Amino acid sequence: MLQPQKADFILRNARLIDGTGAPSKYGEVAILDDRLLAVGEIGDIQASQELDVGGNAVCPGFVDTHTHDDRILLYDPNMSCKVSQGVTTVVTGNCGISLAPLQIDHRPPPPLDILVENQDQFFDNFGSYLQALAVEPPSLNAVCQVGHTTLRAATMDSYDRPATAKNA
Repeated sequence: MLQPQKADFILRNARLIDGTGAPSKYGEVAILDDRLLAVGEIGDIQASQELDVGGNAVCPGFVDTHTHDDRILLYDPNMSCKVSQGVTTVVTGNCGISLAPLQIDHRPPPPLDILVENQDQFFDNFGSYLQALAVEPPSLNAVCQVGHTTLRAATMDSYDRPATAKNA
């Protein structure tokens, strides 16, 4: 006789919202390790822990597409300020500012100073920034972009003018 599949956790009586715009439906969610094992009709899957969510909504995490979380990802990898709101992915490097690649010997100029106060808090290359994130990964996903103002500050004496090959 086949043994029922095992999960770590099951959410029962959930209003499932799949994020596609389709109408919600009621069902269950089975979780194994940190992954969804089954959603909707989960059959005879069993778990050591179950929770009846009483018809409350269960949905995919939210993507925060406009953040300045470049630094907080490093200093508070739990990201409680985002995770507590259901955010599972943040996009950094917005508004043209990022923590890399930049190596300067003076206080960061505006608007870069909204990310950090000191020049030694930047990373001289983007790979170093990503490596720092890998050392203590944040509890959510991060899509990290290189800021265009950061590039201009790294290569130009003044970034309030068009860049040229001659006087970058």
